[in-house]
Amino acid sequence: MNFSKNTKFIMAIVLQLFIVAAIIVFKASVIAGGTTVLFKVEPVDPRDIFRGDYMILSYEDVSRLDRELFKSEKIKRGDNVYAELKQNGRFWEVARVISRKPDKGTLFMKGSISGSRSKSVLMTYQIENYFIPEGSGQNINLRDSNPYVEVAIDKEGNAVLKKLYIYDEPFESMSREEIKNLQEETINQTKKQSSADARSLADIKQIQLGLEIYFDGNKKYPMTLEELVPNIMKEIPKSPVNGSDYDYCSDKIKSYVLGAMMFNRIGANELIESSNCDPNKDTICGQNGYFCAGQTRQ
Repeated sequence: MNFSKNTKFIMAIVLQLFIVAAIIVFKASVIAGGTTVLFKVEPVDPRDIFRGDYMILSYEDVSRLDRELFKSEKIKRGDNVYAELKQNGRFWEVARVISRKPDKGTLFMKGSISGSRSKSVLMTYQIENYFIPEGSGQNINLRDSNPYVEVAIDKEGNAVLKKLYIYDEPFESMSREEIKNLQEETINQTKKQSSADARSLADIKQIQLGLEIYFDGNKKYPMTLEELVPNIMKEIPKSPVNGSDYDYCSDKIKSYVLGAMMFNRIGANELIESSNCDPNKDTICGQNGYFCAGQTRQ
């Protein structure tokens, strides 16, 4: 049967429309009957995320996986696998990856291996592209917006990306002006926190200097920081983070631990950790934003 060029063209258009309609119906069925989970969006360079009218996303503990999650599975690029999921607080992550379909009742996603490294494996699940109005995504830095996505997963492991959230609001419902204002607030807050951390570090170093001067004159450290006033220090500074006194203890004559609350854990790398500063035992150098400096003299 011979068809004219016009007929072939119309048939091609109809076929494309049928495929698009089938995809829409399929995704709608997954969204309607699937289980909804949240995935954290991995920090990315904003210059690499935008591709015209869509964003390319990857997810923490979902897109890049430790090889140990594959157990004894032999894998290679292009293999189709099943990623079993587990909930960790508000968000979900991959618990393990297997080559066979998981048992009934297990929440999982169909995935494909897109690459591998010595200790990690890269995965894709057909939920990496988020389509947006052309141009609306420019200058949006997801790194500072605590982004996450809402994904629907059906019983067969098919996944559909439903929504992208930034600042705990659906991305598509926010105007460019709202996003810009939130970004400016976040930037200003980050600057204030960095400034407070820098002040804390400066205070700690100043107090440490005062403690060493005190030790040189008394052959021991003071029991309290107030003993440095007024001969060595005019006053003891207070924490710019919460306005309280810096934590200090000197259980031994020749050693002390000085603690500070900080916003950013990275800034604490400049502090000197004392051998008697145990995060599991001593509250002034615990895990919830506290960092310590210490010294032991012979």
